[in-house]
Amino acid sequence: MGIRKLSVLLAVVLAVVVSSTALGAAQVGQVTVEARVKPILTVGGLRFRDLNANGKLDVYEDWRRSVDDRITDLLSQMTIEEKVGLLFHVNTGGGFTPEYPYTEKTLESSRHFIHEMHINHILDNNNGTPDYLANFHNVLQEIAEETRLGIPITFSSDRASNAWGGMIDLPHAAFGTANDPVLAAKLFDAYSKEMAAVGYHLTLHPSGVELFRTAWGEDADRVAAITREYVTAYTANNVQTCLKHFPTNEYGSRRSPAELKSFDISWRAGIQAGAGWVMLTNRQGVSYATVQAHYDKETLAYLREKLGFDGVVLTDWFPVGFSRMPSTGVTADGVDVASLSLEERYKFMLDIGVDQFGGETAVSGIDKKPSDSAIPTNYPDVVVDLVKTGKVTEARIDESARRILRTKFELGLFDDPYVDPEAALAIAASPKYIAQRWAITDNATLDAARNPRTLALDHALQAAATVLLLNDGTLPLKDGVSVYVLAPSEETVTRAAAALSKYATVVNDISKADVAIARVSAGTSRDSALGAL
Repeated sequence: MGIRKLSVLLAVVLAVVVSSTALGAAQVGQVTVEARVKPILTVGGLRFRDLNANGKLDVYEDWRRSVDDRITDLLSQMTIEEKVGLLFHVNTGGGFTPEYPYTEKTLESSRHFIHEMHINHILDNNNGTPDYLANFHNVLQEIAEETRLGIPITFSSDRASNAWGGMIDLPHAAFGTANDPVLAAKLFDAYSKEMAAVGYHLTLHPSGVELFRTAWGEDADRVAAITREYVTAYTANNVQTCLKHFPTNEYGSRRSPAELKSFDISWRAGIQAGAGWVMLTNRQGVSYATVQAHYDKETLAYLREKLGFDGVVLTDWFPVGFSRMPSTGVTADGVDVASLSLEERYKFMLDIGVDQFGGETAVSGIDKKPSDSAIPTNYPDVVVDLVKTGKVTEARIDESARRILRTKFELGLFDDPYVDPEAALAIAASPKYIAQRWAITDNATLDAARNPRTLALDHALQAAATVLLLNDGTLPLKDGVSVYVLAPSEETVTRAAAALSKYATVVNDISKADVAIARVSAGTSRDSALGAL
C-alpha cells in the first residue's frame, strides 16, 4: 500500500530471512525504528519499539510479522474502550478552525482525546511552515506513544497538499479542463511527497471523483483517469487516500440509472488504484430514501458488494446530527431517523457497515441528545455502552477496528511515526527559504518559500486549464495597451497588475483604459462584476 522506510545499517544490505509461517513474510534489513517515550528492544541484533513497555517483543511490535498477525495480536490486548476509540475521528484540539501557532490548550485538548478517549485519528488542517507542522505532529505522536499500548496517530487533512498550511483546493483545480494526465501525475507526486514529509498519513481526498460537482469534469472516464493518477501517486509516497463523498453531494437531486453507472466508473477506478478509505456524503445515497448516505443500507451495500470495497467507510462530519444540520429523513425500510436516540443512531450505522464516525470533537458521557451541540460532536461512550449491554457485539467493533488499524501498520506508523522537520523543508521549501527562513505574510512570500518545481507545476496547471470561451476580435491585445484591473482583493489586483505590467500600461482610472480585466470569485455574479466596471 505504501513504501516502508528502510535504514541501511551496513555497507552491504543483509537479508534477514525468516520462516514465512512463523513471521508472515521475509524482510530485508532493519526498518527505521524510533521511540521517544517507550523503550527500544534489541532482539537478534534487530531493533523494535516496546510499545506496551512489558520488556518483551509482542507480535504487534514485530515489524517482521504480517500485518494481519500484528493486528490480531494488538486487538487481543485492547480494551473495548480502546477499540471503540479507533472508530472516532476528530479535529485538532476539537475545533475546525486552524490554529497557528498551537497553544497549550490545544495540546491538552488533544491529550484528552488521545489518553482518556483513546482517539488516535486526528484531522489536522493546521497552518504553518513545513518544519513547524512536522514538529507539531511529532509532539502529538509523543503523547500517543505515552498511552498504554502506544498506538500512533493517523493524521489526516482536508487539504490535498498541506505542507505550507495553505489550501491547494484540488477538488476545484481544473485538471479536467487541462486534460493533461502527465502534468496531473507530476503534481500529485509532488504534493504527496510534501504531505508525507510533514507527517500526514491520510488525505481526505480526492473528492474530484464526485462527478458533476468539480472542475474535473462530467466525463466519467476522464475523472476516473485523474482519480487513478491521484491515488496511485499518494499511496506510492506512503499517504493513504479517502475518496469522497460517496456517492456524491449532488446525487440526491439526480438519481438516474445512467448517472449511477458513471459513478461506478470513477469510484471503481479509485478503489482499484488502492484507495483504502471512502467518506460518505451527508446527503442522500443511492436509494430513494430521504436520509443521509450513512443511514442508507443500499448505499453501503452498493459500496461493499457492487464496487467490492473492503476498506474503511468514514462518515462525513455530521453523523448523529446536531442543531445546525440535524439527521432527518426516512430510510427505505421506513425508519424515521429523527425519532432515533443517539444509541439507536450509532447502532443503526454500525449495523449497515459504517466503520468510523467523523466530527470536530468528541465528549465523554452518554446522557446527551443529538441537538445538544452547535458543532459536529460524537459520543464514544454511547458505542462502548452498546457493546457492554450486548446491543452491538465486540466482534462487530473488531471488524471495523481491523480495517482502521491496517492503515497504521501498512504505513509503518507502529515502527516510526516521527518525521524530520529539516527533511520536510528540503522537500517542500526553496533553497533560499531554507537558508533565510523569512516570515510568510502573503502569497508572494509564500511562493518564494515553496519548492520551485512544485510552484512551476502549479502555474503550468493554471495555464493549461485556461479556456477562451468567446473572442469578438478584441484578443490578442497589443503590447502597451492601457489596462484597468479589477479583482476581489487589493492583493490580487497588485499581483495581477505586476504580471500585466510586463506587457501593458496598467492605469488606476478606468476612464483612461483601453480595456478592463476583471477577476471575479466563484461567488461573484456576472451582473455585479459588470456593475463594478
